[in-house]
Order: sequence, then C-alpha cells, then structure tokens
Amino acid sequence: MARITASPGFRLRMDANGDIPELDSGWSRLSAASAPGVFTAPLVRSGDDFTTYSVSLEGELLTTADVRVSGVINALSLTAAPTYGTSQQDVQLEVTGAEIEVSRISRIQFGLFLAGDDSITGSSRSDVIRGRAGNDVLHGRGGSDLLFGDDGNDTLVGGAKDADRLYGGAGGDIFSVADARHVVFEATGGGHDTVIASVDYVLTATAEIEVLQTGSDTGTKAIDLTGSNTANAILGNAGANILSGRGGDDTILGGNGNDTVMGGRGADQLSGGAGRDQLSYAQSSTAVIVNLGMQEGFAGDAVGDLLVDFENVVGSRHSDQITGDHLGNGLVGAGGNDLLDGADGNDTLIGSQGNDSLVGGSGFDRLDYSQDTSTRGVRVDLTLGTARDGFGGHDSVSTFEDVRGTRFNDILAGSALDETLHGEAGNDRLQGRDGSDKLLGGAGHDTLTGGAGQDVFVFNTAPARRTNVDKIVDFKPGEDIFHLENAVLRNIGWVSRPLRDDAFHLGKSAEDAFNRIIYDKATGSLYYDSDGTGAAPQIKIAVLMNKEALDYASFYVI
Repeated sequence: MARITASPGFRLRMDANGDIPELDSGWSRLSAASAPGVFTAPLVRSGDDFTTYSVSLEGELLTTADVRVSGVINALSLTAAPTYGTSQQDVQLEVTGAEIEVSRISRIQFGLFLAGDDSITGSSRSDVIRGRAGNDVLHGRGGSDLLFGDDGNDTLVGGAKDADRLYGGAGGDIFSVADARHVVFEATGGGHDTVIASVDYVLTATAEIEVLQTGSDTGTKAIDLTGSNTANAILGNAGANILSGRGGDDTILGGNGNDTVMGGRGADQLSGGAGRDQLSYAQSSTAVIVNLGMQEGFAGDAVGDLLVDFENVVGSRHSDQITGDHLGNGLVGAGGNDLLDGADGNDTLIGSQGNDSLVGGSGFDRLDYSQDTSTRGVRVDLTLGTARDGFGGHDSVSTFEDVRGTRFNDILAGSALDETLHGEAGNDRLQGRDGSDKLLGGAGHDTLTGGAGQDVFVFNTAPARRTNVDKIVDFKPGEDIFHLENAVLRNIGWVSRPLRDDAFHLGKSAEDAFNRIIYDKATGSLYYDSDGTGAAPQIKIAVLMNKEALDYASFYVI
C-alpha cells in the first residue's frame, strides 16, 4: 500500500473528484519513504492546468508500503490501480502533519490514515478511515465503512444506509448513528464516550459507552434506545421513547413524551420526565417490589432503583407488589399472584393472569379486564369483593368505582356505592345494585339492571338490529335516564343537552323528519331512526322489559 507522509504545516484537501488540492510545502515528487530510490514516480500534469498533477502507481514495483509525497503544487490526483510487490489493488494513503483537512472522497477506494486534528469525509463506497492521534472528525458517507478514531477526542459519523463499524479508541469520543446496523466499539477506559442516535439503536452488550442519547434534531420522533451491560446514561427526546438500560447501574431520562423505561439489572436512577410514562419490569427474572409513593424499588430488577415521574408500572411474570402514589396510576401485574394498590388518585389496575389482590385506594379507580388476552369473559362482584378473570384466576378486589369487562360475555355487579360498569363487546349482564350507577353495555345483546338509585343507561355503540339490542330490566322514568351518544346516533340533537321534544315519538314508527327516537310502549321496543322519513329503516336498540311509559325527558344527548 502507498503512504503519503507530510511534514509539519502540510495541508491536504480531497474534493468530490478524488483530487487533493492545496498541497503546500516540501518536495515536488513522489518517492519511497523508507527506502529512497527504490521507487520513484514524477508528478504528471493533468490536462491544460499546469497547477494540477496526478500520480498513477499502475504497473509500478513497490517493495515497501511507504510512499512519500510533498510539493508546492495546487492539486494532486491519485489513481488506484494494480501494483507489483504488494497484495493490494488500491492505493492507501497515510498522512501525518500539523494540520490536515480531507473532505469529500469519492469515486475512489482509498484507505485514509491521518495524524493531527483531521476532518475527513469518505466516499459513496466502502472506505477505511483512520484518524490516529488528534481530535478527528470522520464521516463515512456511503458504503459499509470502517472508521477508526484512535487517540484523541474524535467524532465518528456513520452513513445513513449502510452497516458501518465505528471504533473510538482512546479519548472522549462521539459516535453519530444514522442506521441501526452500525456497530460501535469502545474499549474499557477509552474515555467518556457518547452515542447520538437518530434511529432506534441497541448497543452491543459489552460496549463501554457512557452516554446513549437521541439527536437534538430528532424532535418528537419516537426513537428506542437500548444500553449495554455497563453503566449507561440514556436520554430520550420529546417523542414516545422505549429506553432500556439492560445491565449496569444506569441513569435513564425519558424527557418529554409518553415513554416506557426499563432499567434492567442494576441499581438504576430512572426518570420518566414530562408526559405519561411507564416503568416496566416485564423482563425481570424474579418478582419486583415497587412503590411510586416512596420512589423506590426493593426486589428483583427493581432493587436499588430510584424512581421519579412515572405514572404507570408494569410488573414481571412473577408475584409482584406494586403501589402507586397520589397521581392517577396505571398498574399492571402481568403474570403471577400480584398485589396491586393504587393508593391515592384515580387509578387503573390490571391484574392479568394469576390470583391477584387488587386495591383501588382513594379516588375514582378502575378495575380493568379489557386488556386481558384471555378467551373467556369475567365475573366481578364488587359487593363480595371477588372476581374470576378470563384465565381462571380468582382475584380479590376492593375500593373500585369503575369496572371494565372483556370482549366476551361478562357478568359485572356493583355494590351499594355509585359505580360505572362497562360491558364492552359480548352479551353481558350488568347489575348496578344500590347507588346511582352508570351502565354501558357496549356492543352485543346486553342485559342491564340498574337496581336502586338514579341510574344511567348509556348507548354509545353503533346500532345493529341483529347484534346490538339490549334488554333494560328496570328503567324508572323520572329517576333513571338514557344517555345517547351523538357520535354514533347521528343527528340526535345538541350535545350535552336533553333530547328535543320533537325528536321523540311514541308509536311504532316515526311520524315526521324530526323524529329520531321511537318508542313502542306496547312491546317496550326502543328504536333509532336516522332521518324520520322512512328512507332509511329504523333500528331497534333496546327493549324495556317493564314497558314503562317514556317521553323525551327520559333521554339526554352526550
């Protein structure tokens, strides 16, 4: 391989054509550096420009890899071609000097080895660029490049569409990653190093990288980052990031956005930042104990963790203990026999598989089975404080004001308090019992019983005569009320107002174009009519089993 050696003060620039302009000081010929006289080649003028020269090594005998060039010329073009005496087909340059600048190498396949404070941009092909000593800036551009920062505080910038390998070396290096296939190498004790990623990026397990962060120009782009098994500081941006520390005592800052943070093994310092953030221990090999109120973790992967600004927590597949704080928390037990306590605030608890103990705490709390992956419905009784989930588990439940079922056939029963019951999909049975309850059957043929108190029966799913007709067991006019959602029962009336009197009609079908709700008292059938003209058929939405008398005052538009 050929080497170019420069004396102090040497300045080199390579342009988009593969030319090197601005070559100052020293000799004006190319010769062997280690064995002068063995190889000599003149600088040949290119075209009509007397200040531009080119060198071709084609057919030359090289008995050494060292070739030195210097001269008072303005440009030098180097041609890669087969040579004798070496196994290399391409010319490789090594430049040493006090000040070196090389930019936009293209249409050639040179390996560039420089010493000093260098700025180098590779070609669209696969380049090998080595900074050696000094604080270098190396750009790979296109191709699968090898960039070596070596000594000094270097900046290594990989290309956007290729698998580059970036080697930092000694010093505090910065790696700019624009492709998930880039691999960053940094040895132990190699300085305080930073990886800046504009794409989802995973460090190698052994990478000695102190900081892994999103780029300052990534804005709200969702970028997911995974650290190594050493101690990393991992920083998100304003997007919804998934940040994982893996091993080591990590510091993870979610930034703005609704982030998911996984500290992994080690005593981690974790902050969700702004937004509604989730702390996940789903990968923990043993049960975790997490207390958001105390801002600490005590077992499993959570042991030694300090926790700030998290609203949601996901446990492991083991028997976890998770306690919320004064905010509205979302607590998920995942597998195992978990103990979830929402504490203060309006919380949502999801036990998932296992025989769980679920405590809503103070505030308006929700017991949620709608996220379960089971294939059966649930049975919940807030009076007894029991629940059978879709996996066959038996949960203990207390202090919940809201229950959400599954997409299967559920049985949900309230207590003497005021509760909201959501059947979701499926043919559900909802029983409010005492208290002023709100019953939302959802899609399916549901059976709704308000019980004592002033109850609300909500219709908020698209009407379908074959699949979505509810039975109302005990509607009490003047005490109970129907809520009709304007988004699905179109043109029903003004939102947040009682139904207009002309929108209600007592009879078998609409009487005029203003009618929307039709009630046939003889059969107890309740219909929705989208136009009141008969152009579109009216659709049955419910049957009142007690066939009570209704008027427009029994309805409210939401």
